[in-house]
Amino acid sequence: MAFLWLLSESDNDDAFFKACVERLTGKTLELVSRRLRRGGGLSELRSKSRILLGQIEHTGYVEETFFLIALDNDRSPVHPTHEQRSGLSKKERQKGCRYCKIDSLIQSILGERDQWPIPGAVAVPVEMLESWLLLICQGEKHRDEASLPPFARKDQPLAVCRRRGGIANS
Repeated sequence: MAFLWLLSESDNDDAFFKACVERLTGKTLELVSRRLRRGGGLSELRSKSRILLGQIEHTGYVEETFFLIALDNDRSPVHPTHEQRSGLSKKERQKGCRYCKIDSLIQSILGERDQWPIPGAVAVPVEMLESWLLLICQGEKHRDEASLPPFARKDQPLAVCRRRGGIANS
């Protein structure tokens, strides 16, 4: 049996990331999930990551086991160029790169990547996971991530994917 330790923002995010990792690894994964409280953001991710990574460190190497820590970008600088999207508030322009912060946290607990007990990854969708669905479902309107609405929330009409008469909302 293969396992995926996953820290994300919702059940929908879990399903999406689990499907991606299963597709990439060719394995059926049992999910070991941790959830961020709605709106918890980076501060909650730090505390929950410490718990998750501490458990991984304590358990050590387990064959066919992986971890993924995922948090929407939510108008933070975009990695790796750290460019800012236009139309951001002063507070949002001061945010640091979420990918770099999460990667640094992992390294502070598990050490450098070659020291990690199991393979892992950081996922920071720009601007949010729903943006990826807009690129898929409305590709003619949104040619790349720069054309995506930076302030859409998953319950707003912009984040609802309508295609061939059906509705898909992450």
